Amino acid sequence: MTANPLVAPVVDTTTPFQGAFLLESGEALVSAIQNESWVEGGLAGFSLALDTVATAMDPLGSLIAAGLGWVMEHLQPLKGWLDDLTGDADEVASFAATWGNVSTSLAGSAAELRRVLSDLDACDGATIEAYRRFQQDAADHVAAAGDWASAMSTGMQVASVIVQVVHDLVRDAIAQVVGSVISYAAELALTLGAAAPYVAAQAASKVASLSARLMTTMTRLVRSIGSLRGIVDELGTLFRRFGDLVGPLLRRLRTLDLPGFGRSGADAPSTPARGPSDAPGTPAPGGPADPLDRWSFVDGAHQRVYGLENGGQHTTSWAPEQIDTSRTAAHVIDERLADDALFARHGLAPWSRDDLVRIVQTPVADLSSAEKAALREIADALPPPGVGDVVQKVLTNAQAQAVLDPATAAAPSSRVLSGSITRVEDSAMLDTVAGIHQGLRLDYDDVTFLPHDESVYVVRTMLGRDVAEISRFSDMGGTGRTDGWHDPYTGNGFLKSDALIPEYRIDQPAASPYLMEEGTEMWEVLQDGTQRLAAVLDDTGAWVRVR
Repeated sequence: MTANPLVAPVVDTTTPFQGAFLLESGEALVSAIQNESWVEGGLAGFSLALDTVATAMDPLGSLIAAGLGWVMEHLQPLKGWLDDLTGDADEVASFAATWGNVSTSLAGSAAELRRVLSDLDACDGATIEAYRRFQQDAADHVAAAGDWASAMSTGMQVASVIVQVVHDLVRDAIAQVVGSVISYAAELALTLGAAAPYVAAQAASKVASLSARLMTTMTRLVRSIGSLRGIVDELGTLFRRFGDLVGPLLRRLRTLDLPGFGRSGADAPSTPARGPSDAPGTPAPGGPADPLDRWSFVDGAHQRVYGLENGGQHTTSWAPEQIDTSRTAAHVIDERLADDALFARHGLAPWSRDDLVRIVQTPVADLSSAEKAALREIADALPPPGVGDVVQKVLTNAQAQAVLDPATAAAPSSRVLSGSITRVEDSAMLDTVAGIHQGLRLDYDDVTFLPHDESVYVVRTMLGRDVAEISRFSDMGGTGRTDGWHDPYTGNGFLKSDALIPEYRIDQPAASPYLMEEGTEMWEVLQDGTQRLAAVLDDTGAWVRVR
């Protein structure tokens, strides 16, 4: 796998944006990190030397401790064990360097966006002015993202120092205790036990000195890291919001037939990719021969117009660039994770996003009752889609062929929607075959989906009835229909992936299944991220293929 040039190695040192308020929020968080207000008082001038009085009372133990400290710092496996216990400051420093590289790259991109505006100095008109405003706004937000990354780097740099403080404290404490034990044993042996009262005083002084220093400093360290974590989590939320704004724009560019984007770039195949939706002898939709007049602007929104095999036309409702991702499950999850009272109700320390991923991917049977209750409360904040909500379902090859085959396209069975579904906005970022496979965990025992398939089909439809439910086991608040299912099914309301996508189900009786309604769209997602309409459900209840 090719290494990411932005990721620093670990060095061992022994207008779519308007109304989002990202710039204002980011500026406050950057300031909060860079002024180091999150660092507990007393840490900045903290001395790593242990109590000099205790050292003076036991010079032999201190000498032995110095040797033990050197051994733990330089020789394996003791060094590895110490790093595992206290954390690796060098690794945290590499995170800081990586964020610094990201900041530099974003700053360069923002400068380039501003530079190209000068190419339009000789142009004027309403369209040019609109473009200038968009380009300047985009440049400002990219530059702001660079500042956020720089703040992350600063925070990680300070955090690496804090980790080093913990590392050195623990190392010195272990070395001092072991050194003192050896020294005390020598004194008792030489005096035949006569020095026992003096040794007891030395031991008490040592324990008191170490305990006081460790308690005070460790409390400050934990509070500082906790404060930094809160600010970093907020910055992470800003990055996700920024991605939600930019993502649809990038997907829009990728689907256009422009140099460097979509399937007309340098890596495009010599012949158009062709799938079951392509009639013999006609260009593949989205391929190089696909005319740009398939696109139109309606009420300011990007909508595609496709010709159908029945001679009609269809204006899309859920092309990738049309999906509104301004409010997704990720935003709700961030809000729940920021609610300390939620976790306090269940006697738990607050969870980070990584903590939630770990909990979601842990078998329900292995969770504590408190963890189950907290996870259930988070899932309950993401209710199942209802009437008017748009959902997406991945189709098996057999289901897709039933839609595309004229012999079965009008059969009621080809309209049935059942099983696992997601809200369309929650899975919109999964825009490649491999991304869909991993993000939705389609690696079942009876594998019908493979990450290296040329394409995968999905249906997007607006629900006409309240038929969906959160997909989970009965002891997590579910109906019990899925009790007994096994990995990769979680049974906790979420799919087993780092994406934290809520999973819903439609389970209607066979005698009265839920049938998708007119306007439902079936899309083909290709390996390179291109998406093209394959078929539409018409007003007669039959699927009509795209020409």
